[in-house]
Amino acid sequence: MAEKKEPTVLLAEDENSSADLFRVALEKAGFIVRRVEDGEGALEAVRKEKPDIIVMDLMMPRMDGFTAATHLAAEEATRGIPIVVISAKAGMKDACEMSPNIMDFLAKPFAPERLAEAVKNVLEGKRNINVPVKPPPPEPAREETTAPEEKEVEMAVPSAAEYEAPLSEPAPKPAPEPPVSEKPSAPPVPPAKEERGSKEESKPPAAPEPAPDAPIEDLMEQRRSKLQKYRDTGLNPYPTRYDVTAQAGAVLQRFESLGTEAASEELVAVAGRLMTRRDMGKIIFAHVQDRTGRIQVYLRKDELGSAFAFFKEHVDLGDHVGFAGTPFRTKTGEITIRAASWRLLSKTLRPPPEKFHGMTSVEERYRRREVDLFSNEDVRERFLHRRSIVSTLRRILEGKGFVEVETPMMQSVPGGAAARPFMTHHEALDQDLYLRIAPELYLKRLLVGGLERVFEIGRAFRNEGIDTRHNPEFTILECYQAYTDYKGMMELAEELIKTCAAQVRRGTENLVFEYRGKKADMDRPFARLNLVELFKEQLQLDYFDLCRTNGWRAACGKLNLKISDALPDHKCFEAILDEKILPVAGPAAFLFGYPAAFSPLAKQNADHPEIAERFELFLCGEEVGNAYSEQNDPDVQRKHFEAQAAARKAGDAEAMPADEEFLTALEHGMPPAGGLGIGVDRLTMILTGVESIREVILFPLLRPS
Repeated sequence: MAEKKEPTVLLAEDENSSADLFRVALEKAGFIVRRVEDGEGALEAVRKEKPDIIVMDLMMPRMDGFTAATHLAAEEATRGIPIVVISAKAGMKDACEMSPNIMDFLAKPFAPERLAEAVKNVLEGKRNINVPVKPPPPEPAREETTAPEEKEVEMAVPSAAEYEAPLSEPAPKPAPEPPVSEKPSAPPVPPAKEERGSKEESKPPAAPEPAPDAPIEDLMEQRRSKLQKYRDTGLNPYPTRYDVTAQAGAVLQRFESLGTEAASEELVAVAGRLMTRRDMGKIIFAHVQDRTGRIQVYLRKDELGSAFAFFKEHVDLGDHVGFAGTPFRTKTGEITIRAASWRLLSKTLRPPPEKFHGMTSVEERYRRREVDLFSNEDVRERFLHRRSIVSTLRRILEGKGFVEVETPMMQSVPGGAAARPFMTHHEALDQDLYLRIAPELYLKRLLVGGLERVFEIGRAFRNEGIDTRHNPEFTILECYQAYTDYKGMMELAEELIKTCAAQVRRGTENLVFEYRGKKADMDRPFARLNLVELFKEQLQLDYFDLCRTNGWRAACGKLNLKISDALPDHKCFEAILDEKILPVAGPAAFLFGYPAAFSPLAKQNADHPEIAERFELFLCGEEVGNAYSEQNDPDVQRKHFEAQAAARKAGDAEAMPADEEFLTALEHGMPPAGGLGIGVDRLTMILTGVESIREVILFPLLRPS
């Protein structure tokens, strides 16, 4: 083999964190490193490039390392190329019998510098005396150093002292480690840069770090300084990827059976945000958090070598870090990963909130929701519940044959509900448009088109006030089913709500939900209450007469409700409902028989045309759902639109404008149908027990800071 100025090392390692540490150590020692990620890549590289030495990890997660190494060792192209293998201690004997080319074996965990030393010694003709040798075949001949008699030797995890000792000489015994209380508290000394062959020189201690309550500018400057120092080493603080083999929650579950201080030899790689850290001299305990939870990580100086000091110097709370190692259970019973390697995945420039209380300012929590999510577990859990609620609604409807669709967000006519819209302008068309207040009219046009069961889960926008129950931008489910009525929608609504409640409380039989001091048992049937009877029994009022005469303002006066003279009639009805009816309706109830005058898109009752076939669903006093028997007579619908136009002209800004496109669609014939709307935000509020709608919207609308 032609002599090279700088030896080339072929590194077969598919774990990015380990590969980076090995590469840095090898390049620092003066080697050229060519990395491959699997056995086939190693064979191809050997055939093309003829490296001076091969380093192969037999514990590569993405491949059978032993099989790949066996094929590599048997390949003709590898004859005469020495091999250093990496594996668990238990695999030493099998690994070293694969090929006479194997000149050294390193048992994980070990310091990256130890690999560089092993490669150097092998290239100088020194075989590790601990490696059992299988007699080489007669061809081709190879000059070997004298090897000891073949026997299986137990290899201990290398100590800190052994890192500095030549591999061909016995290692001195390490000094006993002092108790934790006696360990020095001085700042760690960063590893010194050195030229190949030079001795490590000490550096002065690092500058003291700012106090946790220091100005944010000082804290960020300190982190930027660490970021630059990390870059100066040649490593990327924002790498492209990291090969995670297990989530934190899966590791905790899989190794739950480990006894106290028992350990597994299985190598796992986890990654996440560093949430806690306890530096205890020569050991560090930390917690890393991913989407499934937190797991403890244990780092030892005598196992990680300079990588330990490197961690102490460059890593802060909030950083994203990957750890590879073996799980064990501590004396206190916590499943922990004993780190064999680590890798910085994303340097955090802003410090996280105070670790014991997380982010507590309500306004700041809403404004900086991303920080709120990683610092407050209950917030993450709430939005995961919201996700499960939405997916449950979708799953049930799709299971019943409903087709999910998407309808326009920008509309030329803001129909489908009584609300004030947001307006925008389309420059190319020179046309005013409105953000939709509801998807209803487009969905019913799809019934005309033959999609007999349709639904949409999406955003709606209403230019109204902001309070704990209202946000201008909100999420709504609307579904429409041909050949049923509002009673069929009542059964569907109860099934949807109860299934969502069971999903939020999965794993428990407790289906009692508390909201604003009221409790609703989702395991009991929802009440079905007729407004005609409620007005008669609770208020001694003739509901039919009120609907016929539109006498809601006079009724408010009779009931001593203070209302504005400019309040529209439908708002007067709502005032009576809120103040007098809902307090006696119970925790979960369908109220049906709404005034037809306030339900322009609903069918009228056949026996009492002043009453609409409509219900609203209330949970803990909060309106959650609304449903109709849908009006499909185009002539009646036009009359209702004309009545709404008159109300709009009289000053009711929320009255519904006529939609000629919808009327044309009805003239093509729409089947009888039931329609249902459910407010996803309010449903989530009730099922998660929060009183503000901002707590269930990831990024609620706020005033500029």
